[in-house]
Amino acid sequence: MNYKLALATLGSGVAATICLLVSTYIASWLSILLSAIVAIVIGLSIADKKTAKWSGIIFGACLTITFVSSIEGSSDKLVGFILLSTFLSLFGALYGAILVSMGSWIRREHFI
Repeated sequence: MNYKLALATLGSGVAATICLLVSTYIASWLSILLSAIVAIVIGLSIADKKTAKWSGIIFGACLTITFVSSIEGSSDKLVGFILLSTFLSLFGALYGAILVSMGSWIRREHFI
């Protein structure tokens, strides 16, 4: 088991959850900006492409799942909610993977 990868993905999930909980107290567009900054900072701490990709996927998925879990609804809408959650989690994973990889690319290219 690659402990570096496991630790990075676990940290990304925790960071995503904290980021979304903090962003509930600010405007919606600022929360997107905050999550983008956190994702890039996570990427700045990761030099390996594989680790950056998986950390970004976990970051984005956790960010989306935490957001979707706050939605209330009735049990007869469960199938639609599962489909919505799955779609948004895939979109969030792509969002996280792109931004964390961008931060990792900046680190590898020594722009910082």
